Amino acid sequence: IGVNKGFIAGYPDGTFKPDNNITRAEFAKVLCSVFPYSAVEYENVEFTDVKEDDWYFESVRNLLTFEIIVKDEKFNPERELTREEAMTMAGRAFGFEIGEEANLDEILGKFKDREKISEYAVKFVAGLVSAGFVSGYEDETIRPDAKITRAECIKILDSINPVKEKYSL
Repeated sequence: IGVNKGFIAGYPDGTFKPDNNITRAEFAKVLCSVFPYSAVEYENVEFTDVKEDDWYFESVRNLLTFEIIVKDEKFNPERELTREEAMTMAGRAFGFEIGEEANLDEILGKFKDREKISEYAVKFVAGLVSAGFVSGYEDETIRPDAKITRAECIKILDSINPVKEKYSL
């Protein structure tokens, strides 16, 4: 997803730092920048740790309105995002949710750590795996509770291809 197109920003020193973990606020901003919809009327942001003058406020508000993130007491914007959180948000945003009729063991059975996937995330993780957007690691794990890097987030979104402009991803 292009830095030059404004979908993701680097750091003030001009670096991108692809191996850095991404925070929930950073991913909300990136995801919202490639999400094709903007609400006309917004859901109230009632997170105690998100204020109107925060740089990520508009992104959180839009994602909350479309139920890509869910209401809770806190959003934890500075907490590093886990892989299953990123897959859940991306899956909700772009409709990659496995239906009840799907055989989750068939889709996720190849991962040694499949049982570590949280119940809230399993339909979305399976949706992205089934679509071929997430394949896990060489050691046959998916590491749902591991922190996700900036590069891994971009790889998932790049695979989904939400931006249809040629060479933008």
